[in-house]
Amino acid sequence: ERVARVACGAGCLPRKELYEAWEMARRVRRRVRGGRVIDWACGHGLLAHVMLILDDTSPSAVAFDTRLPKSADKLQYALHNAWPRLQDRVALVEATQGPSPKAGDVVVSCHACGGLTDEVLHRLGRIPIPFVRQMVTQKVADTARAEGIALVDVAFFERAATF
Repeated sequence: ERVARVACGAGCLPRKELYEAWEMARRVRRRVRGGRVIDWACGHGLLAHVMLILDDTSPSAVAFDTRLPKSADKLQYALHNAWPRLQDRVALVEATQGPSPKAGDVVVSCHACGGLTDEVLHRLGRIPIPFVRQMVTQKVADTARAEGIALVDVAFFERAATF
């Protein structure tokens, strides 16, 4: 509830992005603890922040996107004021190439849709990542392809990620 109040108070985040980031972080943190967080196609970077809020054992997070919204800094400022322990632990990175994941990293992406999902899976398939993350990602991607879904929303993700 506090995350929602702070994010809404910043006045720059679409409600859908708040719901997606919260639900993704909650589900991942139930299964995977610790590790550097890489939020691929991060949008405002909320998912990276929430991952650290839910599990303080993660040392840092990299929130990467090819184009960050202008208001991403505003949201980060609001979150850092509410959770000072996040200061200097979440990097918002705008670049054409994502960070190189390493063993032990927790790679998340709730905004990677369509071709970007394939790109993320291709890159992550070459590195050791937590089994649960790979299993859930693969199941959602396979279900989306089988049903001809180009854009995965929260309702689809919940249905497809259920075993």
